Amino acid sequence: MDHVALRPAAPPDEQFHQASSGRADELRAVLQRCAMPHRFVLAGSVEGRALLADAGERRLPLMVMPNGAVLADPSDVDIARASGTAVAPDRRRYNLVVVVVVVVVVVVVGGPAGLSAAVYGASEGLRTLVIDAGGLGGQATSSSAIRNYLGFPRGVSGGEPARRAYQQAWVFGARFAFVQRATSLARERDGIVVGLDTGGVVVADAVVRATGASYRRLGVESLEALRGAGVHYGAAATEAPLAAGQDVHVVGGANSAGQAVLHLARYARRATLVVRADTLAAGMSHYLVRQIEETSTIGVRTATEVVDGGGTGRLERLVLRDRAWHRPSERGRSPSSWCTGCWPRDRPSVPGR
Repeated sequence: MDHVALRPAAPPDEQFHQASSGRADELRAVLQRCAMPHRFVLAGSVEGRALLADAGERRLPLMVMPNGAVLADPSDVDIARASGTAVAPDRRRYNLVVVVVVVVVVVVVGGPAGLSAAVYGASEGLRTLVIDAGGLGGQATSSSAIRNYLGFPRGVSGGEPARRAYQQAWVFGARFAFVQRATSLARERDGIVVGLDTGGVVVADAVVRATGASYRRLGVESLEALRGAGVHYGAAATEAPLAAGQDVHVVGGANSAGQAVLHLARYARRATLVVRADTLAAGMSHYLVRQIEETSTIGVRTATEVVDGGGTGRLERLVLRDRAWHRPSERGRSPSSWCTGCWPRDRPSVPGR
């Protein structure tokens, strides 16, 4: 199956709302963002045990492909190759008209900017390829409800415009190479040669770099070790049901953090927003500040930062420090933490800042 056969599809109705960790958590997020039809099964369930019995003793997590192939703890490259979406090393060309010159375009990363480039390029009848390691919509898909998005007076989830733009680009003829990274760019006589981590190669006369943003890391080693096991970066929209009945913390002071804590408060017993700035208004829109202040299950810790934490196999405690008084305080029993701050990918990430 060539990569053009991957048709857009909404996330599966049956969500995997059981607790997971590590690579399994990453796989779930990647498959949902890439609109790949799938479902998750717990290894200890009846169906899970049956699948394991057929597959034999292998390292978890397992992926069972439609053709029966079984991938043990697969990398993103393994998934791309097994699903038939990997770009071939045949130096295929993709055409796009810019001004009056016929050129070739490859869009690298499919967030809102990349999807826009794909829609407008493909709508002119030009061959367009989108290469994206993370999935459609980029960081915007993690937003549970964007209230100030033009044309949606009652708000819209970040994933909905992304899915619509993906479908729109697809209808116009754009093609997508998900779970693949562009690793090299080289100008040659026949155009710009783009190399991928799967070994694929395409040729372009122009490359649009819409590289988006990456999440700012806390820079706390003990917490980074628990990523996906209670520590999540920008995952509140899909992971919120896991917070049912828990005390959770959201780290961040801008709109993404405000949207995340409001969404999590619908499920959690108590949601605490941890903000480095002295006030919420320093980095958050007024409408979100007002909503947070009016929600009784949300607490706010301003002028505060996360300095430590840990747990056995899963996050069990957080240590916060008041930036004014430099007094640490330990929080929780079995809290979960969502971190929402971002850096643009065209600048170096500075952990902990």
